[in-house]
Amino acid sequence: MFDGTDSPLTQTFGLGMEQVVTAAQIERLEEFFQDLNAPVFHECSPLADPSAVAQLNERSYEPFEFTSVMFRPIVRRPRGGQSGPGPGSPCGCRGERALGRDFSPGLERIAGDFRLHAELSRVSAMKTSGHSFLAEIDGEATYTAHAASIQVSKSPGVPMLIGRVEDVKPSEITPESLYMNRRAWIASAASGVALSGLAHGVQAQEPAAIGKPYGLQPDDKPTPWTDVTTYNNFYEFGTDKSDPAKNAKNFKTSPWTITVDGLAGKPGKFLLEDFIKPSTVEDRIYRHRCVEAWSMVVPWRGIPLADVIKRAEPMASAKFVAFTTLMDLRQMPGQALGVLDWPYTEGLRMDEALHPLTLLATGVYGRPMPNQNGAPIRLVVPWKYGFKGIKSIVRLTFVEKQPKTAWNISAPQEYGFYSNVNPAVDHPRWSQAKERRIGDFLRRPTLPFNGYADQVASLYAGMDLKKFY
Repeated sequence: MFDGTDSPLTQTFGLGMEQVVTAAQIERLEEFFQDLNAPVFHECSPLADPSAVAQLNERSYEPFEFTSVMFRPIVRRPRGGQSGPGPGSPCGCRGERALGRDFSPGLERIAGDFRLHAELSRVSAMKTSGHSFLAEIDGEATYTAHAASIQVSKSPGVPMLIGRVEDVKPSEITPESLYMNRRAWIASAASGVALSGLAHGVQAQEPAAIGKPYGLQPDDKPTPWTDVTTYNNFYEFGTDKSDPAKNAKNFKTSPWTITVDGLAGKPGKFLLEDFIKPSTVEDRIYRHRCVEAWSMVVPWRGIPLADVIKRAEPMASAKFVAFTTLMDLRQMPGQALGVLDWPYTEGLRMDEALHPLTLLATGVYGRPMPNQNGAPIRLVVPWKYGFKGIKSIVRLTFVEKQPKTAWNISAPQEYGFYSNVNPAVDHPRWSQAKERRIGDFLRRPTLPFNGYADQVASLYAGMDLKKFY
């Protein structure tokens, strides 16, 4: 069944074959399945960009079946001066059979790429005397090749029927003993061997979460270190979730200077260690909700922002605190892109900044802040969407008027200044009523103020939260 190249069905059965796979694409496909209350799975082509496999691994996908069909674009050769789809073909498709060929060398390469045994790929591949199918889709030629691909799923064991039963001869059926051995091998591989080592930043042993829980629900468990440190939004290092872990490896964070200025009685420039030293460093476990409708539970380490504000002695006219990220094109390649008006800026109303929950985080999981998470110091405001958590801060400025912020400048109709987590106010392009907890299969309801309403709702008493979103 073909429903166009933009269809989730088409994309999930050919993940990575038409374009480089992005985290946003995978999230959209997951939403498609979840909205139907169906198991999430994709067919991953060996011809896909290698980053596709890394992203699937980061999102806890596991291999559960080998299949035998994939396709990729090939050079189109017009026949008889004709171009475009054939007459009477639905969706602009027409096709013809092409001669088969032996794909065994390719299978061995594929098996190596996916840490799979070559014999298993050959068992599941179709016979070499089979035919591949050549088709034109909206004027672009593609072909299917009888080479093994891998189906990955967050719920291994989803049954599939591939091919026409009447075309299968008894001599072509895999013996039951070999099939069961293969299934047993897949089950063991799914425990983490098959795709191990492909995600960036994966460590052999997960550190334990430490700290006092704040606002956690009974079913909230700390998100694993691997997910916290490889699934990141940090556009200064790229727009895909896996980009920061790859591109921030050599980011220099020492020495680091923070400027405190504006309407302050005690402004100044401080080395990071002097900036932190007067305060007591705390470990706190917070809920984290991204505006993209996914969430985590993160064990942060840091100092209360209120400590810094009180030391700076802001003037009575200072109603807001503005924050600025480092601007460094040499170290932050994403700043060369026109995604945002750089450097990244954020802001809080003074009472929000002084709230006891507002944290300047310097670490995660009891360790120094990883570069990809906002090293060496970032803002954490657990009742607001994650983009308020500005990273790699170099300046705090006390101002009288509401400061401009990066995402509000970029898309004011989508990202407001306050950006409080609110399931009753949808993003213009998606619902905020539910969220996908990283590592979970089913979506969960989003809580007002991300579960911190008892502590912070009074800050917004009398405000129209739909207007001041």
